[in-house]
Amino acid sequence: MIRFLLTLFMLVTFSVCVKAEWIYQLEENPFEGDQHIGVAIEYSGYMAGFRCSGPDDLELVFVTPEKAEGSQETRLLQALPQSLLVVVDGAEKLEFEAKLDVTPDGEKYRLTASGDGLVDLIFATSGAKRRFAVAQEAFGKVGHSKTFSAGGSSRVLKRLIEGCKLKEPT
Repeated sequence: MIRFLLTLFMLVTFSVCVKAEWIYQLEENPFEGDQHIGVAIEYSGYMAGFRCSGPDDLELVFVTPEKAEGSQETRLLQALPQSLLVVVDGAEKLEFEAKLDVTPDGEKYRLTASGDGLVDLIFATSGAKRRFAVAQEAFGKVGHSKTFSAGGSSRVLKRLIEGCKLKEPT
């Protein structure tokens, strides 16, 4: 019996460590507009998702668990052309030009992309059945990549879609 409970405990512990969770957050700002955030967070430190304050202010965000080394290394990395690659379920790979910076706490690297195609991507991710995969690419080589479960994306991204007043593409 003790062996069974120990095994069960280990299975639950390790299965939780690799599971991603989708989270919605609203940051109210009466001066610049509310910020709506819908992200998948994995316990290994990866985060990917979307943030917006309206239909004309959308961003795709990818945070890696890699520690930001310092300002000189960050400046060097920022000088490199960066892209974010995204695959939703079995759809074709999408590529977005991205900018690299450091998270507000100065701990991790963050890549941010904006522009055409993000509304389509948000709706595709909201309807995903299996996966939301994101990768960082520089000079044709993938640096970081992570596949998140789509479970929970619909619930979270519907709130973001409503909050940012996004219209479904036709």
